[in-house]
Amino acid sequence: MEIQNINSNTYDIVISSNGNYAYVTTGNENYVNVIDIRSSSKDYNTVIFKILVGKNPQNIILTTNGNYALVVNS
Repeated sequence: MEIQNINSNTYDIVISSNGNYAYVTTGNENYVNVIDIRSSSKDYNTVIFKILVGKNPQNIILTTNGNYALVVNS
């Protein structure tokens, strides 16, 4: 799967509980990229939002309700 607008330095990926979005940490960009993974979407496999999280994010988990993402930086 090729993802548009994402850096190749990916550390971790987590999928939202509804299966619509992937959250991807990219270390040298200091962001979590939100990717639309709905196959019916015009933005399929595209970064639709970038969340600034601090230097060199590596691991990510979502809370069980999906309201928060916890990110570990190096």
